[in-house]
Amino acid sequence: MRFLFNFLAAIWEEHPALILLTPVFLLDGLYARTATVKMPEAEGPRSGRSGSGPTLRLLVIGDSAAAGVGVVHQNQGLAGQTVQALQSIFSVEWKIVAITGATTLSTIGDLEKCEPELFDVALTSLGVNDVTSGALVKDCLQQRARLLDLLRERFGVQLTLVTGFPPVHKFTALPQPLRWYMGRRSVRFHHAMREFLAGRAGCQFVELPEADQPGMLASDGYHPSAQTYAIWGQKAAQQIAQYLPARSIR
Repeated sequence: MRFLFNFLAAIWEEHPALILLTPVFLLDGLYARTATVKMPEAEGPRSGRSGSGPTLRLLVIGDSAAAGVGVVHQNQGLAGQTVQALQSIFSVEWKIVAITGATTLSTIGDLEKCEPELFDVALTSLGVNDVTSGALVKDCLQQRARLLDLLRERFGVQLTLVTGFPPVHKFTALPQPLRWYMGRRSVRFHHAMREFLAGRAGCQFVELPEADQPGMLASDGYHPSAQTYAIWGQKAAQQIAQYLPARSIR
């Protein structure tokens, strides 16, 4: 019942007239859940050290994309690609805290259970499950503010890279009109998050690739492919290197 209430509230927030399409959206969602191939999280270690130079401590947090769903091994995923792009200038100590289905709120809970550690940078992959679970924009922004505060206060993070919302309107796993509706919501969340982060100290926005070329999505039509993870990781690494030159690392 709670999910249905949230779903209806989200549709109303988007546009009251869309309430008429609720049965269609629910049936499309049920179809997508049963028909979409379930891909596992990537194999391989979720922490390690790589490279040479000043030590950079990197925390990668979030949902199935942060956990590497869509590729076989973590070195092909977001954390692995980011580390590979940084290891020529830093000795990167990295850790992944991620689980399929994670929302901003559940990630806060997961991090609160972790032992406090010091990290220089946090890279987040969150948002798609906020969109699909029926979260309202204002609630999502409030939760993201809590997450940013937690990363700074509990883990000493100097820079948080917040990845934008994915191009859900390109997810071939979702049937129409659900794909159109979720894509519309994702775009609105994306713009709201970018505006929310503008001028916020210690935070930067990372734009995801558009997934408008063949091979940008994994075989399930929902998660990133190795190609997308590579572009994403390289973007994140470039922003990290620009914000935290090697001489500034603690």
